[in-house]
Amino acid sequence: MSGQPPRRSGDDATAAWAAVGRLVAGPLLYGAIGWLVDRWLGTAPAFMATGVVLGFAAAIYLVIATSNPAGSRPAADDQETDRGV
Repeated sequence: MSGQPPRRSGDDATAAWAAVGRLVAGPLLYGAIGWLVDRWLGTAPAFMATGVVLGFAAAIYLVIATSNPAGSRPAADDQETDRGV
């Protein structure tokens, strides 16, 4: 027994919707901030485009970081291997 509580059937769906929410909200939020900066400075949509790209990057990072918690990774380094040295 691994000491973890049993998984419920809704956990996977909840995690999937959380990932979708992050992937949509990140670019929208950072794009909106970039749009506001563009309007404030009177520039072309450079800050908005940068905000959208940074929003995607942050969202992808959060999805990966939250979908693979450190405690659930297989411990490949714990096994000793004979490399013939």
